Formats: sequence, structure tokens, C-alpha cells
Amino acid sequence: MELPKRKPNRLPGYDYSRPGCYFITICTQEKRHVLGRVVGGDVLIAPRVVLSDAGRVVEEVISTMPCVEKYVIMPNHVHLLLRIPEGAAGPVRTPAPTEGAAGPAGTPAPTESMAGPVGPPAPTEGMAGPAGTESMSVPQLTGYLKRRVTRLLGRPVWQRSYYDHVVRTQADYLRIWDYIDTNPAKWREDCYFTETEEI
Repeated sequence: MELPKRKPNRLPGYDYSRPGCYFITICTQEKRHVLGRVVGGDVLIAPRVVLSDAGRVVEEVISTMPCVEKYVIMPNHVHLLLRIPEGAAGPVRTPAPTEGAAGPAGTPAPTESMAGPVGPPAPTEGMAGPAGTESMSVPQLTGYLKRRVTRLLGRPVWQRSYYDHVVRTQADYLRIWDYIDTNPAKWREDCYFTETEEI
């Protein structure tokens, strides 16, 4: 009996260390609600995520990663908008729409080429962050986040793989930026939504 073939999550032959923007989603094991809960959502209170202790650890680790431009931590997954830089200037990091984090004053003006030029990545000197994270590829950055959170919590939290999308246009970038901003408000419509309230 032949086992079903697993669909590859990555673009075949694509170099994920290339300068450019990437939209990443990492889910918790069995999509358990261990990172927080969505509260609010009535006329007076905008929906937001109140982070659990595990969610605060995830936020702490994300805050040290220089390539993260925007993120949101949801009850059972994390969305990251990463920029692998071309030059020495570090990205502007915008906090998630979670309790205790301020939202953006406005939507950024993304660069002309979101997927970056063809060729090797440019040097990234001058960026701050844990040693080596400024020059990591997308798989290395997601691995760093997952390993660091697991180590700090003392238990595994994440599913085996992650989802990625190479951001190729300004319109795509702005759509993803808006998706991250509005994710708490649209939690019940989210494809990752489950009724479970664990924490």
C-alpha cells in the first residue's frame, strides 16, 4: 500500500534567504489555545488578544528578532511579516494588536520589489538582535522562534511545520498588513478558529 505523498509547504527551488518580504504562520500543536484569548468585540471594546504566559514568552522572543516588521499572536497561531533585508538598515517593527502593544499610526509604504532582487542576500550589518538572527533565512528564523520558545517554556508548543507566502507586490504586502491588523476582530471567521478555550 502506497502512503499518500505530503504536499511540500515551500516553493520548489526558491531561495528563502533572498532579500524580500515573507508572510509566515506558525500553529500550536493540535491548534490548542495556549497563547491567549480574544476578548472584546462589542460596540465599546475593539477585539484584541490577551496573551497567556506562553503568549507573552512568544511576544518576548519575537521582539528580539530584527526581521519582524509586523506580527499578531492569536490563541493558537502566530502570523509574522518578515523582511530579509538588502542593506544595513534594520526594519521598523510594528507591535501586534495585542493587549499592551500599540498599533500602527498608519500603514507603511512598502518598497517597490517585495520579493527582492535576484542574487545573494545583501549584508545585514548594523541590525540588532540575538547573535546571528539578522542574517538568517526564513526557515532558520522560524526554527529559532520555535526552539527558543520551547526552551523558555520547558515544553513543546508548536506543530511540526509552518506556512509561508512570498510577498511579491505592494498590494500583497498591504493586504497582509491589513489581515494581521484585523485578525483579532475576525477571529471567529479565521480558518484556524476553534471553539476550544484552553489557556
